[in-house]
Amino acid sequence: MENHVECLVFKNLMINISNYSSQQRIIENQKFGCQEILTGHLDSVLCVKKVNENTVVSGGRDNGIMILNIDNPEYTQTFYGHTDSVNCLQIIDEKTLASGSSDKTIRIWNIS
Repeated sequence: MENHVECLVFKNLMINISNYSSQQRIIENQKFGCQEILTGHLDSVLCVKKVNENTVVSGGRDNGIMILNIDNPEYTQTFYGHTDSVNCLQIIDEKTLASGSSDKTIRIWNIS
């Protein structure tokens, strides 16, 4: 990690780590070695939340929100609508997500 860890999401023995880069890392807890480095965001990843056992969502300085499948590490959906960084995410239920942004808005997203 070049700077510092911004957020963590745990799934059984997996840890999803984001920092001030555009990458997310999936680390196996028992081995403490990096399993995957995921690129997709165009700028820093600022927040990550667990949706369910197989899915996490991330928000970034690129104004985007990305849905990630942990079992087969790949992004499955991308949402744009904010005009500034996505700083926080809140899972309402497995189909609904709220995001807060530096653009001074909160948006509600259907992620089903």
